[in-house]
Amino acid sequence: MAKRNADIQRDKRAKEKALLNRIGAEKHTLIVSKRLDALQQQGEVRFM
Repeated sequence: MAKRNADIQRDKRAKEKALLNRIGAEKHTLIVSKRLDALQQQGEVRFM
């Protein structure tokens, strides 16, 4: 049975949202990682 156009669009939006969420999480992780590296270089973080 063929999907209705509304179903196709809903699935497409869900996939786009999941991708954007993943990209956002990866970007946040990268920012935190870079900040920790900078702090470590300054000697402010010693637990790593």
